[in-house]
Amino acid sequence: GSDCAVQEPPLPVAPDDVNRWVASTSLKSETSYPFGSTGRGIFCSRTLNLRSIKVLGYDMDYTLVHYDVDQWEGRAYDYAKEQLRKTGCPVEGLSFDSEMVIRGLVVDKKLGNLVKPDRFGMVKRSSHGTRMMSTAECRQTYGRESVDLSDNRWVFLNTLFSVSEATLYAQMVDRLDSEEDGSGGWWGHDIKCYESLWRTVSKALFYTHVEGE
Repeated sequence: GSDCAVQEPPLPVAPDDVNRWVASTSLKSETSYPFGSTGRGIFCSRTLNLRSIKVLGYDMDYTLVHYDVDQWEGRAYDYAKEQLRKTGCPVEGLSFDSEMVIRGLVVDKKLGNLVKPDRFGMVKRSSHGTRMMSTAECRQTYGRESVDLSDNRWVFLNTLFSVSEATLYAQMVDRLDSEEDGSGGWWGHDIKCYESLWRTVSKALFYTHVEGE
């Protein structure tokens, strides 16, 4: 659109001011503004006077900034885990693993699984909690059933912000399986199934963001 025209940007401030601002930050530039444009340049057709701007913020959608997943999502994971600990959930010994979950997977809240469907929605690989299921077990569990993302049973992990949530959920599924008291939950806690466990984990992460942690 017109707001993203690829052209040399206008000069709302003096070039020297921009260069001094860049030099004062951790940003690196091979050439001085505005002479030459690096491959990482961002151009727009609107002007903004930056003289009074002291802080630049970015929407957290990975479009302008690539975040360190271990640092960013690891921090969210730690705070969410602490929220669960405060409610009495057994989280001791759990730690964030950025390699456990990737974008594109789907959470099966009904069975406590993470699944990888093909383009037709057929489940090709799956794990129960953190345990990878065999091909035979996966086929026996899902057969010809397809993933329908319009069904509330499924949660599509379409951003990197889903990594901490899904990782913690998979680990808590393991805990739910190993520490169930016969009623499908933990003693004294209203967690009776994998779907309610998902809600509990999601709520913990939600409070983390609401409180600005």
